[in-house]
Amino acid sequence: ESADDESALIAAYDAVIASLGDADASARAVLSDIRDQHVAHRDALGGAADVEPPAASGGGLGPQLAVLVDRERRASRARIRASIDADADLARTLTFIAASEAAHVPALAELQP
Repeated sequence: ESADDESALIAAYDAVIASLGDADASARAVLSDIRDQHVAHRDALGGAADVEPPAASGGGLGPQLAVLVDRERRASRARIRASIDADADLARTLTFIAASEAAHVPALAELQP
């Protein structure tokens, strides 16, 4: 389930990155870096290939960032909950991923226009 969640996060980042066009190279770089971290998370969890990105929600970068922040917070909490019932190795992996996802929140906040 966590690997599928990571694939969904990757798709969400793909949609936001695609909506940027060429206008904001610094935001694109930060979002691409976070997206790549989610690929590493998914791979560490043995997940499958990326899912088709949803259409960007529009309304500018600010509202899209708010959605990503919410998703990162929910993902971090979900990884922590999943680690409770996991074996020791998986629990370690999940908690490292949870910490990474929590760290994405301030990185995204810095991009707010």
